Amino acid sequence: MVTKETNPEGFYIVRVFKHGEWHNVVIDDTIPCKKWGSGLRPICVKSKSGNELWMSLLEKAYSKYHGSYEAINGGQVHVGLADLTGGSAGKIELDEKRAEIASGELFAQVKQYFDSGYLMGAGSPSGSDTDISEMGIVQGHAYSILNIIEESDQNGSHQLIELRNPWGSGEWKGQWSDRDQRSWTSRMRQRLKYTAAQSDTDDGTFWMSFQDFCRNYSEISLCRMFQTVSMGGTWHKAVMRAEWKGKTAGGCPQPANKNSQYNPQWLLKLTRPGHVFIQLEQAKPNFAPGRIAHEDLVSVAIFVMKLKGKRLGNGIYGGMESNSAPFINAQIKTLDITKLNMNADGYTVVCTTFKKAKEAGMTLTVYSDAPFDPSILVKNKDTGENMITRMYHENETPGKDGKCFPQSR
Repeated sequence: MVTKETNPEGFYIVRVFKHGEWHNVVIDDTIPCKKWGSGLRPICVKSKSGNELWMSLLEKAYSKYHGSYEAINGGQVHVGLADLTGGSAGKIELDEKRAEIASGELFAQVKQYFDSGYLMGAGSPSGSDTDISEMGIVQGHAYSILNIIEESDQNGSHQLIELRNPWGSGEWKGQWSDRDQRSWTSRMRQRLKYTAAQSDTDDGTFWMSFQDFCRNYSEISLCRMFQTVSMGGTWHKAVMRAEWKGKTAGGCPQPANKNSQYNPQWLLKLTRPGHVFIQLEQAKPNFAPGRIAHEDLVSVAIFVMKLKGKRLGNGIYGGMESNSAPFINAQIKTLDITKLNMNADGYTVVCTTFKKAKEAGMTLTVYSDAPFDPSILVKNKDTGENMITRMYHENETPGKDGKCFPQSR
C-alpha cells in the first residue's frame, strides 16, 4: 500500500510487482457489492469484522493491473505472493517428492525454508472448492502455511505443520485436529501454545502431521524474500528483459531448430564461487498488460552452460552446468544452484521455449551471494553483434525496450 491512511478523496495507490519492477496502480474506493440482508457487502474479498477496507483495495488494484476481476479468478499461490511482495516464487510438487517424503528429507527442507523466512502456502488436489473431503480438506483450494515444527513428548517425536483455510472456517478432522484430545498432551499444548479456546473455535486454523499433510495436499508454494546488498543483506541482484520474437523465438536448442542460437542469452560471470538463484517470468508478447491465460503460456526452461563466453549454437553438445528441465508451461520457472563455481570465461544463461516460433515476453532475475558482473553482453560468435539487451542492476532504470538508460560506468 503506497497510500497508508484512509483517503477522504477516495483514491489510493497500490503497488504490484511484475517483470522485475514495481508498478503503481491508482484506484478509487468504489467496491462491487451485492445485497446482503438489509444492507450490502462486497462481492469478492471481505473483512470478517466488516469494517476493514485494505484487502478490498488491494484486490481491486490487482484486478485492475490484470484487466478485470475475472482475470484474477483462480491462479497459483506462489505467483500471487511474488506479485504482492517482490519476492521470488517457487513450487514443490509433492507427487514428485515421494522418496524425500519417506526419508524425512523433504520435511527438513521445508522447515529450513520456513525458518529462513520464506512465505509459504499449500494447494489441495484438483477439484471444485465446493468439494470437501471426509477429513475436512477443501479440494482445489489454497491454504496458508503458518508454522512448521518438530517437537517431542512421551509419545515420541512429532513433525507438525499448521495451516489456515483463508475462508476463516473449515478445518482438518484427523490426528492433531481440534477434536483430537489424545495427541494433544499437556507438553505439546505448552510447546505449541495451543489453548482450549483454539480447540473450541472453528477459525480455519489447524495442525496436522507432516505425513498427513503430504497425503492430503498436492503442492507447496514458496516465496523467498532475498535481502539484497542495497537493503543491508548479502545478495546481489540483476534483472534482464527480452522477448521470444521472430528469430529469437528459436525453440529448444537442437539442429532442427536453426534459430535456436538466437534465443535470449546472457553472460553470467561470478567473482567467486556462490549460490545462484535464477527466476524466469513469462509475459504477453510485446509485454502487453493483463494476465496470461493458462492456455497461452508457453513451455520454457533455463540452461546454464559452459561455452567459453560465447552464445549457444543451435544444439546442445556438452558444456551443460545446470538446467531447470523439464520444459513446463508455467508463468514462473526457477533454477536454484546452491554452489556455482567461478569460471574464468563465465557461464552462458539461455532462456528458451520448447517449440519454435512461440512468442512471448520474458523477465529473468538473477540473485547471487557472490558479486557478479552482469554488464557483459554475450555476442554472436560469428558476427560479434550484441543480440540481446544486457542485464541491468536493481538500482538502474530500464527503458521501455528493456535497455538501460546511459550509465557513467
